[in-house]
Amino acid sequence: MSGEKDVMIAYLLWFFVGMLGIHRFYLDSPVMGIVYFLTGGLCGIGWLIDICLIPGMVEDCNRQFSTIHHTTTTTYVTTSPTPQQPMYGSGYSQPTVYQQPTTYV
Repeated sequence: MSGEKDVMIAYLLWFFVGMLGIHRFYLDSPVMGIVYFLTGGLCGIGWLIDICLIPGMVEDCNRQFSTIHHTTTTTYVTTSPTPQQPMYGSGYSQPTVYQQPTTYV
């Protein structure tokens, strides 16, 4: 995947070279792109159906992109008792916070 996709670009590709399946390649569907290329957009019927499917295909493609490149941070909080240095009279030290970044690729 090379980034988020645009609906307008997908429609332009669909209109001008959609019978060859170029819009399917753009939307990260190479198998259907090859099928469209070999069958002339499934004899034009699939090409016409895609006019309604393109917004959903772009949304799915962008959702997959954001899921794969999503980064989160996990926070761990620990406390340990230290009777030598009571904090606020409780007998526990101040919590220690560790942050570990997690990247999903």
